[in-house]
Amino acid sequence: MGFISGVKANWSKAGAAASIQKFFELQQKLGNLPDGLSPSYAANKMVDTAWERYIAESNAIPHKLALVAISMGLAVVAMEQANQPEMRRLAMSGLSSVMKEISASGSTLKLDSRDVSLIQMARTIYLEHIA
Repeated sequence: MGFISGVKANWSKAGAAASIQKFFELQQKLGNLPDGLSPSYAANKMVDTAWERYIAESNAIPHKLALVAISMGLAVVAMEQANQPEMRRLAMSGLSSVMKEISASGSTLKLDSRDVSLIQMARTIYLEHIA
């Protein structure tokens, strides 16, 4: 990865992590985040996991909302597999919020095919776990 693409990748990851961190900070203020869980750590871990799984090898720089969506979607699946129902509900709430944002502003977003693919994967997770 070249210098410029590396900077763009870090910018994309940082933007997505900041959005997730804000969501977790709000949940922490509401008392919905487990004690001892750092919103910053959780957000960065989620974004890094999604990046490594779906983006790292492609050298594509996803739209921030696409990265937030797939990060939250993977968190829903991970928390379900770890039998963490409270964190699963919290991740599902975040996924729901980002899916609403994408639906509301989708026509004005500049999304490429990779972004659409990530959003579709997140939407599939959302629909499978909405119950």
